[in-house]
Amino acid sequence: NLIDHIQREHADTLEAAKKKGSGPILQFFSKKDTNLFSWVEWIVKDLLPFHFCEKSTTKKFSRLEAISVESLMKAMTRLTVKVEQKLKSLLPDMFSLAFDGWSSGGTHFLTVFAMWPDSDQTKGYSQAMLSFAPLQDEEHLDADSHMNTILEILRFYGKDYSNIACITGDNCSTNRSLAQKAHLYFVGCASHRLNLGVKIILESYSPVTERIHAVMTWLRNLKARAALRRYTHLDPVLCNMTRWSSMKKMIDRYFEILEPISIVVPAELQLSPGDNRICGILQKILVDLDMITVQFQHEDLSMCDVRAYLDVAIQAFPELSEHCGPESRIVVDPEFENAVVKIQMAQQYNEQLALNRTQELCVQHLKKPLDNPGVEEIQPQPQPTDLQALMKKIKKRKMEASSSSGCSSSTSSYIDLRFIRPTSNICERQFSVAGFAFTKNRQGLLPINLEMQLFLNANQHLWDLQLF
Repeated sequence: NLIDHIQREHADTLEAAKKKGSGPILQFFSKKDTNLFSWVEWIVKDLLPFHFCEKSTTKKFSRLEAISVESLMKAMTRLTVKVEQKLKSLLPDMFSLAFDGWSSGGTHFLTVFAMWPDSDQTKGYSQAMLSFAPLQDEEHLDADSHMNTILEILRFYGKDYSNIACITGDNCSTNRSLAQKAHLYFVGCASHRLNLGVKIILESYSPVTERIHAVMTWLRNLKARAALRRYTHLDPVLCNMTRWSSMKKMIDRYFEILEPISIVVPAELQLSPGDNRICGILQKILVDLDMITVQFQHEDLSMCDVRAYLDVAIQAFPELSEHCGPESRIVVDPEFENAVVKIQMAQQYNEQLALNRTQELCVQHLKKPLDNPGVEEIQPQPQPTDLQALMKKIKKRKMEASSSSGCSSSTSSYIDLRFIRPTSNICERQFSVAGFAFTKNRQGLLPINLEMQLFLNANQHLWDLQLF
């Protein structure tokens, strides 16, 4: 009754207390509720095992009153239901999806994120994780299985594929087929496309990189590690086939321990001075490409920013054009992507907009209720060739636009399109979080309980003590 009275008659006071911090607002809730909420917040945000609340050392050193695992799980389940209900009310009629798959412990999980326009956010959109769960048909990992699983997730929130502006995912055949069968526009992950392009560059350096890999492999045996520790505390680093960034780390480490290598490693495995010079050239190339990779991790990145970065990279490294060009064969819907880029350029940098007939049809569903005619498109200016100088120019232009007017969607007949994400890196980051939660000691954890913890962790911005 007290809470109802406060929310009805003193909502402004309660909101002001929330903004000041958790201290003042705690007086509005019972000690039992705040204690239980504190346990849930601790377990969820730090990705701790559920039995952590019952450990003797936890009871000894924690100031919270002890609770049972059963009480914790009931509270988390109740909070998950409330967050799901809140998401149902928050999801608009039009939003985009980013999805990807992750396998661990013999189970293949599919994570799905939703993004929608939000003018109150500095990055121009809001986001929430809809699900982190196994496929409905775990015996098949094809497009139909993924499509049906995503459809069931959407139906749970009262939506379907007609509410999806587009989907973003890796540029694999399964995802491309899913988009075609669901009749959705598909945006290929820019980070994945860059990864494929860099692999082509690395192929020409494979004789040298394979020799470095052989040196690092030899240094990982026990006797070699012991000999190496006499000269440096640094350990050898191996590359893997998944991410080219591991190749950069291996080459960087090679040059860091080059002097000890000349002493410890057998002469037949050591690289010649000419090979070392080639490795130095490759290292500089990977440093430049790594700058673009880091930019692709930013949450305020838009598709027009990605296009600018990729155009710069192609200028410096023409080999990237096969996968990173706007019209490359790996792009599923080039007209849709080109239209979104043009609209975002007009919205973010107040440039003039001109779409051809095909592009207009592709983005018809992204128009505002009141349609305003477009104007001529400004011809692009020639760009310099130095990669780092071009990167600085793009950043400066972006900062000037954000400081002056930000996203001026009012000058366009289309809604703010920053919610259409150019990468699925948000899913990759979620997999890193899942790796911390689903450790070897927790492989027996039920998928539904894992999803509940990860769901609350990823959607921390949607719940607080008041919702609890």
